[in-house]
Amino acid sequence: ESGGVRGIALHTRKVTLARSHVAGFWYRGRDAQAVLVVNGPGPYILRDNYLEGSGENVMFGGASIRIRDCVPSDVEIVGNTLAKPEAWRTMKGTVKNSLEFKAVRRALVENNVIDGSWKDAQDGSAILLTPRNQYGDTPWVVVEDVTIRGNTLRRTTDGFAVNILGRDNNHPSRQTARVTIERNLFTDARSGIRVSGGVDGHLAVRRNTFPAIAYNWFAFSGTGPQTPLTVTGNVTRSGSYGISGDGSTAPGAPSLTLTTVLAF
Repeated sequence: ESGGVRGIALHTRKVTLARSHVAGFWYRGRDAQAVLVVNGPGPYILRDNYLEGSGENVMFGGASIRIRDCVPSDVEIVGNTLAKPEAWRTMKGTVKNSLEFKAVRRALVENNVIDGSWKDAQDGSAILLTPRNQYGDTPWVVVEDVTIRGNTLRRTTDGFAVNILGRDNNHPSRQTARVTIERNLFTDARSGIRVSGGVDGHLAVRRNTFPAIAYNWFAFSGTGPQTPLTVTGNVTRSGSYGISGDGSTAPGAPSLTLTTVLAF
């Protein structure tokens, strides 16, 4: 039972998808995407599109990259709507997240509307950054130099607004590095940003608005490098746990001291 597994697969270089309507791509119990990018160096531009995909609306990586040492690069995802219709809530085991980067280098995600992500096949996190050497044959995969700026997220109450994993936990990969999250409105996210396994270089979180945090604003976990963290000018609720770390680490300053190199 399916509306289609994949709208557009962009396994190429130097491509622009603009002012297009890619809708109805859902599959019960299997990942479906509006746009999937795996094999190609880029640049890739997705601009002013409407994109529906039940597994991930847009995904980079997630399969074997057949070009050795290639990582999809120089990505612009600007001015799009990434939506999941409410009707898809009845199709259990179908929904994962809205935007997932498993292999990407130099990506700008700007001025998009991300509308709808909920707990189903995964925890419901809207944006997921997670290097994945999916089948153990691409150890060079990395997620690095990512800017998430000026986006509006709504109907994203489950999981985390942004979920960041430092490395593949199943196969060798490179370390997530240099992530900037700024000037976004997370209208109803109940948990903010999760970092598991660290971010190299920097994690900058600036001038975002989180009006509905109920649990964690930040959650740090896993082993990896300490994250150079810059936090400035955000408007947020603390939630029940505020800033938390693993195990017995107390919320707030103790968790930050253990897991980050901090600058406010």
